[in-house]
This record gives sequence, C-alpha cells and structure tokens, in this order.
Amino acid sequence: MGWKLVDRYRPLLVLLLLGYSLPLLVLIFFAHALLPLLLFAGFTCLDILFVLVLASRMEKRSLVELLKGGIL
Repeated sequence: MGWKLVDRYRPLLVLLLLGYSLPLLVLIFFAHALLPLLLFAGFTCLDILFVLVLASRMEKRSLVELLKGGIL
C-alpha cells in the first residue's frame, strides 16, 4: 500500500502550519475581536486545502506527460 497524500506532503504542511503560527500568536495577543481570528483560521484552512488539491491534481497526471513538457 502507498502513502496517503497527507503523509507524502507532511513536511510541507508542517512548514505551512509553523509559518502561520507567528501571525496566529500576534492575533491572539493583540486582536480584541473574534472575527479576525475566525478569518485567519478560515484562510489558513483554505490555503492548506488549496495546497492539497494542487498536489492531488499534479500526482494524477502521468509522469511521461510531465516529462515531455506537460504543463505543471
């Protein structure tokens, strides 16, 4: 059995989450409303979903097509 998509891209996802941790801490300490935190969480989830969708689309293409000049 192969690895799941999330398992293969775990280092990238961890890097994204670490990159989002600093702005999240700033928002937690300095935001006085809940709306900015909810917007930040929503955009973070959308970004991670976008990365997973692009990775999934890329992996579904054949290797030969990609090597012969297919558009990534």
